[in-house]
Amino acid sequence: MAGTQVTTARARSPSDSCAVREALREDKNDAEAIAEAASRPAMRFVEIQSEAQVDIQALHRMQDQKVALRTQLVCQMRAFCVEYGIAVHQGIGKFKAGLPRILTDQGNDLTPMMRRTLRRLFEDFGHIEHRITEITREVEALAASDERGRRLMTVPGMGPLVATAFVASAGNASQFRRAKDLAAWLGLVPREHSTGGKTTLLGISKRGNHYLRRLLIHGARSCVMHLNRTSDRLGSWLTGLDKHACQQSHCGPGRKDCAGGLGHPHAARLDLRAAASRIPVGPGQQTARFEVVMTRQLIGAA
Repeated sequence: MAGTQVTTARARSPSDSCAVREALREDKNDAEAIAEAASRPAMRFVEIQSEAQVDIQALHRMQDQKVALRTQLVCQMRAFCVEYGIAVHQGIGKFKAGLPRILTDQGNDLTPMMRRTLRRLFEDFGHIEHRITEITREVEALAASDERGRRLMTVPGMGPLVATAFVASAGNASQFRRAKDLAAWLGLVPREHSTGGKTTLLGISKRGNHYLRRLLIHGARSCVMHLNRTSDRLGSWLTGLDKHACQQSHCGPGRKDCAGGLGHPHAARLDLRAAASRIPVGPGQQTARFEVVMTRQLIGAA
């Protein structure tokens, strides 16, 4: 029809409108701030999620909630046992094997009421474990059936959980021009506080999806501990990262016998936040980020 104007709806972060609001928050001021923010040429808009992405994110939220509830139950039952002088090993596996023996042991100091209470809590623990197992199997099936998920799982440190969370949040990552944009969207780049021509880089900005960032950092930590550094191209980078951490610790730059690695006494000092933010690799301001290497494989920039 002639004269019909087609309008395309786009979404953006609410914080962009808050930055240009001039007065107190009310409907009139909010509308003016939205119009002002939308008219700016440098405004960044949010990618619209598909129904499949929303469904996968809901599955991850439920799984995260069940894991947190399981941890709370384990801590509560362990605290109840400590009240009666019974110590339980840390870790889910050792706890599942140890608590039934404690409940059946009639020689300990547990009262009949506390024994019944622990048995009820352990039954709730079993139900939550069963639900977590069901969700994990569904997540694995989703990752195996999606081509993007299969590509992501080829990256060291990324399993079905991280791959599906990445696909649900970033989609195919076509909205990012380069890997550094994706790292900035995840809040893994340094927070800058520069003025007067002096560049000051702080810790990571921690912006964006904190759940996905947490999964990526856990994946990076598993690579630091378990990756075969002789057969993967990230091995030499991780070894250099260990040496850099040793130089910042008590070893000092003069210790020639310091080879880094997992067996080094200062390997526990390695801060994964440094791996996700700024690590000098030359005389300039170049940086090396583990997450950038991972995301380059996702969007084909590697």
